[in-house]
Amino acid sequence: MQRKILFTAKGMGYFDDGHTVTIEDIGKALGISKSTAHHHLKEAKRKLVSKYIFEYQENQLREDL
Repeated sequence: MQRKILFTAKGMGYFDDGHTVTIEDIGKALGISKSTAHHHLKEAKRKLVSKYIFEYQENQLREDL
């Protein structure tokens, strides 16, 4: 569901500058509540940030060798 939320949000322009799409719009598009959409999007973003930071740190370690 988290992947589905991310792809839907991206496709609807949620991550674009000056977006007008809301979490409620994303939820409606997927047939889920605003709070469920928010929860899944929040978790998906948390995972992406953690993965990005982990990979960045790994790359920094390789460069230091």
